[in-house]
Amino acid sequence: MSHAAEQPKSLIARLRIPEGQSLVWWLIDLQRPWPLQVLAVGLFVVLFHFLFGWSWSLTVAMLLSMFLHECGHALVFKLANIRFHLLFLFPLGAVAAPINKEENARSDQLHWDSIGWLLQAGPAVNVLLMLFGVAAQALPAAPEVKVFARDLVYVNGLLASMNLIPLWTLDAGQLFNVIYNSLEEHEDKFVTGSLLLGVLLVLLFVLRIPGMLSWAMVFSNTIIHFGWVAFLLVFAVGILNKQAHDKPENAQSKQAMSNRQVLIHLVVYFALVTLTLWVAAGALV
Repeated sequence: MSHAAEQPKSLIARLRIPEGQSLVWWLIDLQRPWPLQVLAVGLFVVLFHFLFGWSWSLTVAMLLSMFLHECGHALVFKLANIRFHLLFLFPLGAVAAPINKEENARSDQLHWDSIGWLLQAGPAVNVLLMLFGVAAQALPAAPEVKVFARDLVYVNGLLASMNLIPLWTLDAGQLFNVIYNSLEEHEDKFVTGSLLLGVLLVLLFVLRIPGMLSWAMVFSNTIIHFGWVAFLLVFAVGILNKQAHDKPENAQSKQAMSNRQVLIHLVVYFALVTLTLWVAAGALV
């Protein structure tokens, strides 16, 4: 073996993403040691407090909420006997991930009902933290506690809203992947049509269009309830995209959910969406 081959890799070589490895897994491997975890938390503090100008209360609320969101995912991993680690992953956030490639392969083979609960568990924790923050603000407490409770509502509203958007590889995006892949083609169309009709009815209700004569009032209500309007429109785009890219043959897979399981996941998903927008956007207050 040559002398050059025995030399340790250079820093640049260590920081290069190996061929065939994703950015996320590269960051997980890179930041797994505990000293780098301390550094990752420090970098998040610098980002949120010093660069974004957030208060210490808001910064701590965000770090805590990111971690607890991943604890929700980790709980399902635990119940499914998948070994995992919880990490802060700068600059992406926190992550609960299988501990190695073998465990990751095992997690991919879970029934899609279990994967659905895995994906919904994170946003569910954020919604619970929002409700906790609302309740804490109503209790007699020191001003600092009330400020932290308000910040908890704010950051968890951001995290829940982002992860409930059915796009890309966000939690809800992956959720609707397994939902549509569990359905036959004619069932896909029925579910999509029902969801789009539901979105239209909610928009009509939020904008109070029935019985209205003034489009100025519709415009005003659109601004007032912008959180609902924006989310529902993005939701419509997202489910159309997910339906278009599913594989009908997957409905015959042993991993596929039953129609009853799909319905339960949809009910839970819409409950999380409604609570998030109700608290964060105040659309129905």
